[in-house]
Amino acid sequence: MEKGSHLLRPEWVRERRGRGIREVPSEVAEWMKGDVFKLYRDAIEVTKVMEGSAGGQAGLSSGDIILSLDGEPANMFTFSEKLQSPDGSEKTFEIQVRGRDGVERKALLTPHWNKELTRSVIGIIMEVHHDLIDWESLEQEGSSQRIGFTLEYALEKTVRGYAEVGAKDQEKEHCSLKKYVLIYESPEGRLMEVDILERFNLTEAECFIDPTLPSSGVCYWNNNQVSIKSLVTQITPHILAHEFRHAQQGVKEHGDRTDDGDDPIGEILRQNLYIPSTTRNYDQKAFWDKRLKRGGIQILKTCLRVGGVVKTDEEAGCALGSVSEAFARLQDAQEKFAQLREIQFSRNSIEADAHRRTSLLAAQEELTNAREHIPDSTTEISKGVTLMDILRLPTLMIERDAEYGALTALRELKRETGIDLLEANPKQAVLIPTASTTNTVEFTSSVIGGFDSFQSIASNLGQIGVDIPCVRRLRASVNQDRAVNEVKNTEHSEEDEEVTASA
Repeated sequence: MEKGSHLLRPEWVRERRGRGIREVPSEVAEWMKGDVFKLYRDAIEVTKVMEGSAGGQAGLSSGDIILSLDGEPANMFTFSEKLQSPDGSEKTFEIQVRGRDGVERKALLTPHWNKELTRSVIGIIMEVHHDLIDWESLEQEGSSQRIGFTLEYALEKTVRGYAEVGAKDQEKEHCSLKKYVLIYESPEGRLMEVDILERFNLTEAECFIDPTLPSSGVCYWNNNQVSIKSLVTQITPHILAHEFRHAQQGVKEHGDRTDDGDDPIGEILRQNLYIPSTTRNYDQKAFWDKRLKRGGIQILKTCLRVGGVVKTDEEAGCALGSVSEAFARLQDAQEKFAQLREIQFSRNSIEADAHRRTSLLAAQEELTNAREHIPDSTTEISKGVTLMDILRLPTLMIERDAEYGALTALRELKRETGIDLLEANPKQAVLIPTASTTNTVEFTSSVIGGFDSFQSIASNLGQIGVDIPCVRRLRASVNQDRAVNEVKNTEHSEEDEEVTASA
């Protein structure tokens, strides 16, 4: 990933430089003297167990929390990796489980080899469990909690902090997030704190913890609200900064800030070109076919332009090649058919009526043929680049802007406080996206730096499903064609000047 990329826009985090940074209040310092900081550890929550599966045979049931696997902490990235058997052998693992009643027990789990999938399966649906919130105590109106936590980062470094959450909303199953504070020591030895919300929430968005979210976080532009799924993970600060950057994008959409005339992010949002990767049917071809049919050639041209592949609609038309020609034929057929239907023939002329019917039938057949030859979303316009990729470019632009906005925020945080949240524990196995196709993203496991901000960016952008290297090659090809055309135009201009001078 481009650590020194031009995509980083530090200006968005400079508006509140120094805000939210203060000496730890005496009341909080007194509270910290107790055993209040809990070490964040990932665990696996079982949400469903398939009948007759390895998980069922191990006695697992919905609501169980898997704490460890063969004595090592269980998390989503190492759990699946450890269970895989390259040769199909069925190895038995010892797992530590905490039931719904809070009682811990040990169990033996033997994954079953699946020949069709060519991998081991355990037959459970699971999600990451790492919340420290006591939801029952938030049932009463006006209730609140202060929750201390400890995050582990590179070189066994730990970062302590606390969050303050408000009462649970009974209808929406979420609670408000009032503060998300990280604690550090100043060069002078003073105990300091920085509130991530006060520092980076530039739009004053309302913040919530919502465990029912389908993703790690979401921004509701219309209501200026931000929700995150879990209170404490290694990348919660990154997720918060990501969603706060989204909130600021939404401010541009609603015109509260002056556009500079070259604002692809604002145009994407105003034209509703952004489709979150968590959208239902996002990976379905039919979803994008319908969107292509509704938007026609213009949505493709706009997506190419706001996606930074081309500068003008004319360049987009050239880049789309035969796709442009197919849509042009459709438009011509539609106009011809519409014109023939509007022609008024004399009712007294049988010959004119017959000619009208013949012409309409021919135009209708031409229109039907043109519609049948309209490309679908899997059509390639360049090697490895499909129309589905083009339609997803606006989503890539929005998410990339938010991801690098978060990275910029964490870099600014490091500069201001010395808190380095950019790299996690180096002894953790993570899944990294290595290639993408039309509908899927392939992952390989690698024991590298823990799931830090850089891995988060790679993973989130990989889920969008755009083959970024192929799009870059297409953009390079467009730039090359533009340079050739500029040379030709310059030569023609010089020739014209010579002719004018001689005349």
